[in-house]
Amino acid sequence: MAWSIKHRFTSRLRRFELYIDEDGFPRKIGQFLLGESKLERVFLDRLQLIEPANDIWVPAMAAILAKLGAGRYRYGWELNIEQSREGDLSLIPGVTISSVRPIVVEAVDFSRWSSWDEYHRATSNNIRRNAKKAMNEFPDIRTEVRRGLGSVVQIRDLINLRAEMYKRKGIGFQGAKAAINALGNLLSSPNYVFTALVKGAGATLAAFTGSSFGAQTTYTEGGSREENSGAAWYLMIAMLQRAYERSPDGKFVMGYIDHAIHDESVGGGLLRSRRSCRVTDYETSIIYFRWDAARDS
Repeated sequence: MAWSIKHRFTSRLRRFELYIDEDGFPRKIGQFLLGESKLERVFLDRLQLIEPANDIWVPAMAAILAKLGAGRYRYGWELNIEQSREGDLSLIPGVTISSVRPIVVEAVDFSRWSSWDEYHRATSNNIRRNAKKAMNEFPDIRTEVRRGLGSVVQIRDLINLRAEMYKRKGIGFQGAKAAINALGNLLSSPNYVFTALVKGAGATLAAFTGSSFGAQTTYTEGGSREENSGAAWYLMIAMLQRAYERSPDGKFVMGYIDHAIHDESVGGGLLRSRRSCRVTDYETSIIYFRWDAARDS
């Protein structure tokens, strides 16, 4: 995954599987990824457990910590819609919580609607009007979606449109770094990462990149030309529909809010656009803690 590429000189990535003994035979109950460095161990992004996960989360984590050993840990992720695990961690002997960073993840929960048409009608009039404007402005408008390594050919357009968008907003943008990160995402998770461009009148108007795993689709980043006549919303609606058709009961994760540092003058427009898509708020947190076997009684 991209995390392993970004931290390749300071950390290593390990994959673990969890089993229980059932009538003398091992049965898999979950798995997780762990990033390890000299400073801490990071769970990426959470424990993936069989249902009902809440019944086994605490004993599973206690067993994991006993196996991994004493040290500093971090649990949680900015795009993880799992409930906060602060209370669960506090139940485990030997755990000392250092700090908790509350965040709110925003995602469209398609299960709230009975069909794509019902969801589409529930979105704001403004985004539907913008998408229709793009169709009128560009009769040849089309969306090109590529998955995995096939997305490499779209990275240049993606980075150029992101740079243009950031410039309009007066935000610094490092194109070379963004390109390396985008390429790292594709190379490390080719089965899950995809990109999409919307084109019309001989130009690329907007770009999107995200990932899909199971019933969940996650928006990673995007960009658009200043004069796109609603094509950016046309593309977003197309990606929402694609996600819905993959899993009508799934979720489309659009991003997160950290209220402690949120600046409405900078990020307010982004939050309003997410709410136009009728997101649901999921309260979660990133937890920094230490586990010490000596304190395990």
